[in-house]
Amino acid sequence: MRRILGSVAVLVTAMVALVGGVPAGATAAARGAVVGDQAPCTEQYKWYSPGYWTYVKVRVCLTMDDAGDGRVRVETADSSYKGEGHGIWHDADPSYPATWSAYGTVANGDAVFGWSIDEQRQTSPDGQADSTGSLPTPDCGQYDIELNFRQTGPRWDEPRDVIDPGTQYATVVVC
Repeated sequence: MRRILGSVAVLVTAMVALVGGVPAGATAAARGAVVGDQAPCTEQYKWYSPGYWTYVKVRVCLTMDDAGDGRVRVETADSSYKGEGHGIWHDADPSYPATWSAYGTVANGDAVFGWSIDEQRQTSPDGQADSTGSLPTPDCGQYDIELNFRQTGPRWDEPRDVIDPGTQYATVVVC
């Protein structure tokens, strides 16, 4: 089911194909579909702040930790800011970091699980963080992801420079 908030609705599907003779009822962990580089992710969202002074790309992935617990991973890329007076874009760095946080839900059928990532200080253009707490180990199926993301900086921290695109929705297929 697609959820719509105002005029903002995003539906992307990331398909993860797995070749092998694993039973259809096997968990995603048994199929290896949510570990390492094979983690199913949304496509990248590309956001500017309202004043077009800051920029970031964001995607959400379903992963597993070493204990087999499900996690939501938020990955950021190209976190940057526009220099004052000359319009040249610069990457986040230790002198001008970006800070961001994210929260939302992951739903599979009637099961809905909340997740969050506390504020992260990012001193390079790319970063990632996993959700706190744990989700059940993902089984194969369709997962509806709700994302709320907010970034301040790099460098600029006026309201016109905050990236806060509102609630975004995506669907990820595991296995």
